[in-house]
Amino acid sequence: MKHSLIEWTTHTWNPWEGCTKISPGCLHCYAEHNSDTRWGRVEWGPGGKRRQILSTWNDPHKWHSEALETGKKSRVFCASLADIFDDHPSIQPEWRHHVWKMIRETPCLDWLLLSKRPENFAKFLPDDWGEGYQNVCLMVTVENQVYAARRIPLLLETPARRWGLSVEPLIGPVDLSQWIDPIDWVIVGGESLTGARPMNPNWVREIRDLCHVHRTPFLFKQWGWWTPDPIPNWNQRHIFPDEEVVHYRGNTKLNGNLLDGEYHLAHPFRERLTPVEQRLARHLNPYELASFLVP
Repeated sequence: MKHSLIEWTTHTWNPWEGCTKISPGCLHCYAEHNSDTRWGRVEWGPGGKRRQILSTWNDPHKWHSEALETGKKSRVFCASLADIFDDHPSIQPEWRHHVWKMIRETPCLDWLLLSKRPENFAKFLPDDWGEGYQNVCLMVTVENQVYAARRIPLLLETPARRWGLSVEPLIGPVDLSQWIDPIDWVIVGGESLTGARPMNPNWVREIRDLCHVHRTPFLFKQWGWWTPDPIPNWNQRHIFPDEEVVHYRGNTKLNGNLLDGEYHLAHPFRERLTPVEQRLARHLNPYELASFLVP
């Protein structure tokens, strides 16, 4: 999807669609909720087959051409409707080969590879991964302390030019202090959809403050369907043991992403190509260009 509505990316790209819930953070999965898409319905879960999406197969090439023309870099989230490290048998090897080929051929795009399955990194990363592709930020989701302890060490054991965390939906307190130093980016957000679990504002503040001390880019995406702002004539609320109160509105857009009166939208990526890089792009193929680009 060009011009994604997801706050931390520019575009989303889905080479295939479908997944299986594997942890508490998956409970209210927006992708499964929206599995009736313009491409038809895809069956979720271990018994459903992943479905290739051919209509957008080459969109990243178009976005790369736009970056070369305008000098403005874009971030691409792959994949918002799937997990490219999913080991489901219906995923054909050539689908994943296409992903790696597309990333190599678009060095002016910053790719965001987000997974709940870091145990599969070694199995599915390409043979030429080495210390990581220069234009890839490898990321894991950590929704609470249990899954932070399971997934972050596996992430940090995997070579990458950048490591990132999506702490979303944040459904419990998470102490990132033992891992924060090598982390390049932290995203935090609350849950949406019916039945959304409330997020304690203090959980968000603790992560924000830790990132600030360690100078780690921090992006607060959304409150979700609960907000710390009082809602007139609305009685549904949740009080946490530390006496923090949140109110249910059921509207992510209205609840927004203001945290203590400020927006937090930091990221570690360059916004633009240099004029030299744009000139080089006219004479070099993507593989040659990649070696000249500044991370």
